[in-house]
Amino acid sequence: MDGKLTEQPWFWAALGSLAGLVVVALGFGLWWWNRPATGGVTMPTLEVPATFRAPTATATPEPTSTPLPPGTPTPTFTPSPTPTPEPLCGGPPEMRILVVGGRNGPQENSDVVRVVVVDFVKPEVRVVPFPRDLLVELPEDFVQKTGYGSPVKLASVNLVGSPYMVAGAQRGDGAVLVARVLAQNFGVTTDHYTAIGALLVDNFINAIGGITIYIPTEINDPKNGAYFKPGYQRLDGHDAVLFARIRNDVGDLGRIERQTVVAKAILQKLLSPSILPQVPDLVNYFFNVRYDLITDLTPDDLSKFYCLAQHMSEEQILFYSAPKDLLTLDVRPIYIGGAQIYSSVLIWDQRFVDWAHQALNGEVQP
Repeated sequence: MDGKLTEQPWFWAALGSLAGLVVVALGFGLWWWNRPATGGVTMPTLEVPATFRAPTATATPEPTSTPLPPGTPTPTFTPSPTPTPEPLCGGPPEMRILVVGGRNGPQENSDVVRVVVVDFVKPEVRVVPFPRDLLVELPEDFVQKTGYGSPVKLASVNLVGSPYMVAGAQRGDGAVLVARVLAQNFGVTTDHYTAIGALLVDNFINAIGGITIYIPTEINDPKNGAYFKPGYQRLDGHDAVLFARIRNDVGDLGRIERQTVVAKAILQKLLSPSILPQVPDLVNYFFNVRYDLITDLTPDDLSKFYCLAQHMSEEQILFYSAPKDLLTLDVRPIYIGGAQIYSSVLIWDQRFVDWAHQALNGEVQP
């Protein structure tokens, strides 16, 4: 890894949240947290319901051996203890961060839901998506408190739990509700959260001079005013966010892949020699104009990320895509607040739960 790159205090914060369109969220964190009133509520300790069906364990085959001749003494072996590596940088073995990307602001419907696992032992970062159209159940106590209906799309949970829809709710409560929903439905718990809006991504991409991506086939979406030619394209912030939102031709799962394309392109631009020296000034500009960001990460957390960056390379940041064969598109009744509608949703089963845990644990490759 370039020594000059690892000397930049924003670097690991940016890498730590490279999850779809929220690639810049933690990149602003180190500076943002020096200012008051920027964080949200603290993530509570999450528990998986006792009725949750745990991921299926993979059986380990019994070892086979060749029998010894009769009368041969049985050898004895004293296995050498396998040392357990210590986490780097004084961090925990791993830290799981829920990243929610609002459609415009950080407390709106979320087009992006990712869990970012920062592994301080390997070291490694794993970015695992949870598609916005997943059909999920809200926590029973939240339903009783608000009178809102369930099930819902995962995309609406951030808004449903926010101050926009719940009297007395605080900044970050929507993201915390998303975390509770992931724990209840999939058995996935997280330690922290970051919520950010697409407007910030739009402006940040413009500030770094746009990004270049490869588009394999023509994309035409008149409804959203989007048209992209095939081949390499240079996109400004508006078009990059628009590209990452289009799903009429590929569905929600295809859109996740497009979000990853945008995230990787931003990373490549940030690492370029022409942009790298400008990043501190860019960050200062963006927090001075007070673009919205909500997170419960602390300066101490971010300092651990920065330290860990010095032990890593880009290849150790893994982006996963939800396997299409584990999800089924269907039309079901869902709720938006107290109103019931019929909508297309993604139906999941135990196979998706197993895959999610394996990806989060780094047991499968992207």
